[in-house]
Amino acid sequence: FINFSTMVFINFSTMVPIHQFQYHGIHQFQYHGIHQFQYHGINQFQYHGIHQFQYHGINQFQYHGIHQFQYHGIHQFQYNTMVFINFNTMVFINFSTMVFISLFKRP
Repeated sequence: FINFSTMVFINFSTMVPIHQFQYHGIHQFQYHGIHQFQYHGINQFQYHGIHQFQYHGINQFQYHGIHQFQYHGIHQFQYNTMVFINFNTMVFINFSTMVFISLFKRP
């Protein structure tokens, strides 16, 4: 990823019933979700992910995921594990549909 932290999610709290969601205050949540979706826009890709993460505090974030991306354009890649520090650099906008802005940087 080039500049993965620019991933933008819209309205994290609007989750469909397939997801389990616990939110405790501002700085702690657990999210256990199984997502499958297709995004057709400027960047076209398929995402099939099973992920689990815990968030405790502003600057500590663990993300454990099994992901497979197909990017129809320049890139095709897979990644397995990510660890984010400074979680507050990410903006959440609708996690259940996952709108990705500047996730893929063209070379």
